[in-house]
Amino acid sequence: MTELPDSICKLRHLRYLDVSDTAIRALPESITKLYHLETLRLKNCSECRQLSTIGCLPRLKILEIGGMGTVKCIDNEFYSSSGRAGVLFPALKELTLSNMGGLEEWMVPGGEGDQVFPCLEKLSIEECGKLKSIPICGLSSLVEFGIKRCDELRYLSGEFHGFTSLQLLRIKDCEKLESIPIVQHCTSLVELNIWNCCELITIPGDFRELKSSLKKLIIYNCKLEALPSGLQWCASLEELSIMERGEVIHINDLQELSSLRRLSIKRCGKLISIDWLGLRQLRSLVRLAIVGCQSLSDFPEEDCMGSLTQLRELNIGAFSKDLEAFPAGLVISLQHPNLSGSLEFLQIYGWDKLKSVPHQLQHLTALKSLVIWGFNGEEFEEALPDWLANLSSLQHLHISFCKNLKYLPSSTAIQRLSKLEKLWIYGCPLLKENCRKENGCEWPKISHIPTTIMID
Repeated sequence: MTELPDSICKLRHLRYLDVSDTAIRALPESITKLYHLETLRLKNCSECRQLSTIGCLPRLKILEIGGMGTVKCIDNEFYSSSGRAGVLFPALKELTLSNMGGLEEWMVPGGEGDQVFPCLEKLSIEECGKLKSIPICGLSSLVEFGIKRCDELRYLSGEFHGFTSLQLLRIKDCEKLESIPIVQHCTSLVELNIWNCCELITIPGDFRELKSSLKKLIIYNCKLEALPSGLQWCASLEELSIMERGEVIHINDLQELSSLRRLSIKRCGKLISIDWLGLRQLRSLVRLAIVGCQSLSDFPEEDCMGSLTQLRELNIGAFSKDLEAFPAGLVISLQHPNLSGSLEFLQIYGWDKLKSVPHQLQHLTALKSLVIWGFNGEEFEEALPDWLANLSSLQHLHISFCKNLKYLPSSTAIQRLSKLEKLWIYGCPLLKENCRKENGCEWPKISHIPTTIMID
């Protein structure tokens, strides 16, 4: 199909129109007479070089545009052909722009009396690789706003003033994004999620304004110099995930985050200190991850996690390579009754100077899954210890990147792991060789385990 007939206007009660995957070059002018049209989909219409005028459709609620690689500009013609001021896209609730590889400019009418997208609740922009800015002025009815894989995007044009309905803001894979507007006035914001925005150095504003709304903050692979100001007052926050290659050196004032259930701090290469005292107060924590922070060497000597009575999953390790043993305060915590009887999933990460897996792990009698990862030093023990047999609830054992490890615990010890269902060995060449089904000296120990996976 290369065109829609003008007679389509006779379908006055048409509510749904999908012309995706066709060769049409433009919609007919009579499209504006479809007064009851609620959903319009224009995707993968590769012959279409200019967007048709559809801003006056009075009942249009859902608009999806995508796969038009030759469209370079969204201009005033998209909104209205008359040029007169008015309410444009008066009922639109959802707008999606995707895979618009040639789109360089997006304009919004700004004349006196113009009102555009007054009801828009969901805006999604994906794979618009040449788009350098996105206009947000007047979009104060937004509830969800998502941007993904816009390679040239540098900023959002406008401010979030009056965006009191915005709940979800997600920006992913916009590697040249340099700034975002202040979000503190988005007083309904529940989730702020920013991934792979490598030039973003700050999230401006005072997060105290979000203390009653914000539940999830995720920042991965940005270039932040510090965490957002006032974050410590967000008592409603339930998830905080930081995976940073930026300049964050301190994570302080955690004690007021009383609702926090998931805390993840990963690969923060310049991080030198964490508020361990405040961490102890986070009694709602269910999942805690502190991994790959290779400048982190400041740890307490005393128990720093034993008070976390709800903790079920712990990922910990890969700290400063200068440390010759696992930090005392962390391993002491593993002996605390609150953890030994409740922790179910543990991933422990080593580094080259460690000679063994911390023996305090043997107290974790409720543990169902254990991952031993990255104990790759020349002096690391050749055999895993027999005390692993004390992990009476263990179902899954995963051993990765322990290049000098040759042997599992004794046959008697492994037999005591009566619930063990799966053994995974990855990147441990000597141990893998010894566990070969044909002739490996360790195979008789593990032949009864239902699932064994061994990968170089």
